[in-house]
Amino acid sequence: MNVIIHYPKIKQGIEELERKVASVHVEAVRSYIKQLPCPKEQKLVLLKSVQDDLKNGK
Repeated sequence: MNVIIHYPKIKQGIEELERKVASVHVEAVRSYIKQLPCPKEQKLVLLKSVQDDLKNGK
């Protein structure tokens, strides 16, 4: 299957695409952490670690 993608050319469209991609990434991380076979407390620590890494540019 071939997929043709037309990327936005104006700044507003690019910013909207970036927000949507970020939203999908957040949901993927949240879903992955949620399904892990560990206690809720560990999941919260892991989520906090991910947030800290993003804030620190890692």
